Amino acid sequence: MVNARHRARKRSASRSSQKTVTRAADAAATRRAAIFRNGRNQAVRLPQDLAFPQDVKEVQVSRRGDAIVLSPVRRDWASFFELDTAVSEDFLAPRGDSPPQSREPL
Repeated sequence: MVNARHRARKRSASRSSQKTVTRAADAAATRRAAIFRNGRNQAVRLPQDLAFPQDVKEVQVSRRGDAIVLSPVRRDWASFFELDTAVSEDFLAPRGDSPPQSREPL
């Protein structure tokens, strides 16, 4: 009984509170969007000018600090290599390997 009341109170509070999310890709593109409940899920209503293209049917959701980032799911290697993800300068630099371990023969 207590759990049912707690859940009902929690649902009611989440519906009545105004929540917003921002897209921080760049200051000019930052906008606010409403967050709402759809059954037991939370959903975001994106402004039309920030909506994904019609061919995007699925997004990846990731967390960066306190931000939640939505990215279109890319299914081919060409789109993977177009990603604007930086790697360190020494990513594929030669490095000294450890000597092989001595092991008992099988």
